Amino acid sequence: MDFVNLFHVVDCDDFVHSTGCGNKKDPLRLRKMHYRCSGSANAVVGKIGGRSSEDVILQLIHSKCMPALLYGVEACPLRLSANNSLDFVINRFFMTLFKTNNLETVTYCHMQFNFDLPSTILKKRSDVFARKYGLCNNVFYTLVVNLA
Repeated sequence: MDFVNLFHVVDCDDFVHSTGCGNKKDPLRLRKMHYRCSGSANAVVGKIGGRSSEDVILQLIHSKCMPALLYGVEACPLRLSANNSLDFVINRFFMTLFKTNNLETVTYCHMQFNFDLPSTILKKRSDVFARKYGLCNNVFYTLVVNLA
C-alpha cells in the first residue's frame, strides 16, 4: 500500500482543523463554524419562521446550531478572542430575534430563556472532562500532576 495515497484519503489539514488543534491564529476554522451555525439557524428560522414562539426557536437553535458551532473546539484550549467570537454568533442571533442592539437586553434574554453561551458550555465541558479524567487511574495524569 502506498502511504502517499493513504494520506490523500485522510487529509491531515482537515483533521487538524476539525479537531481544533490547528494554528492558534486560525480565523478560517472559526469562520467555517460560524457559517455552519448560521446555516443551521437560517434553516430553522426558514422552516418555522414567525409561526412559533421565541422559546421554540431557541430550543431548536440550541439543539441544531450549538453542536455545529462547538464541533471540535473542546479538543484544544481556545484563546479569549476565539471564545468571544463564538459568543458573538449567538449574541448576534439574539439581537436579530429580539430586534435589539442592546447587549444588556440580550444578556437578560439569555438569563430568561436559560440559554448558555458557547464559552460557558465549553467551560462546563472542560471542567467535567478534567474531573472525570482525574478520577481514572491513568499513568499520564499521575505524571502530569506530579510534575506540576
